[in-house]
Amino acid sequence: MFFSLIIPAYNRERQLRRAIDSALAQDFASFEVIVVDDASTDGTLAAARSYTDPRVHVVARPANGGPCPARNSGIDAARGQWLVMLDSDFSLRPGALTQLRAWCEAAAPATGNCVSACAWDNGWVTPRPPPPAVLDYRGYLVWLEHVEIPEYFNCIRREVFASLRYTASRAWEASFHLELARRWTLEFHAEPQVLVHTDAANRLTAARGSSAARRMLADAPDRFADAREIMNAHGPDLRRAAPKCFSGFHRECIKQALLCGERGTALRLMRRDWKATRWDARMLVIVVAGLVHRRVLAGLNARR
Repeated sequence: MFFSLIIPAYNRERQLRRAIDSALAQDFASFEVIVVDDASTDGTLAAARSYTDPRVHVVARPANGGPCPARNSGIDAARGQWLVMLDSDFSLRPGALTQLRAWCEAAAPATGNCVSACAWDNGWVTPRPPPPAVLDYRGYLVWLEHVEIPEYFNCIRREVFASLRYTASRAWEASFHLELARRWTLEFHAEPQVLVHTDAANRLTAARGSSAARRMLADAPDRFADAREIMNAHGPDLRRAAPKCFSGFHRECIKQALLCGERGTALRLMRRDWKATRWDARMLVIVVAGLVHRRVLAGLNARR
């Protein structure tokens, strides 16, 4: 089997059907679809199980853990040579798997991620700016220094996952992609193979209000631990090749420490890398709000 399409989903019944249908409509047949339901409370799991096509497999997680652990569950079940990270709010363009197969077969042995651009339903094409065609670790860091929107479509060689997985926590996936770039090269193709839809009510970027603030506080320990791991593992390289990006991760460490209520830790981080912190008005507001109380900072961020 050539491809395993991994679709993590939480309360995305309508979006999930669209993603699965876009896969089953492809003109390339050597693939499986692995839907990972992340303990949804709506009809998402039932929607996934309603497909009778033998290429569709469903993994039901017993508790909601976030998209990265859900991806890991899909990786555990995958049988393909290349694993395609098809989010539930993505849909494959016609002929996408045929094109991806051609790129993957032509990829160098050192290529761990055969990346393509994303088209969006609002007219965007990302990432902006696009990276060079081939990126090693340093090239990836230099590109991160200048990118505005880093969203791209991942098709990852199976061998990558023999020694590397997404975080097992509710943190984001930056640590995975940084470590992947350290170990393997990335090949970028500018022709978009997916359409990203923005109609899901529970998109992270759409979250607002008290529920968003509560989630921010609940997720802060995982995100703080992940940000610190990024700084420990990649900080020196980021400082040399991508100082603005280093500052961004440092600021994230400070913010997540404050959201955890660890004000002393946040102050120590500020003192340790004082010059690396970009002290603009936004960062000053974050620090002041977090020193008052972590709930004040969460409420402020939830109203952004």
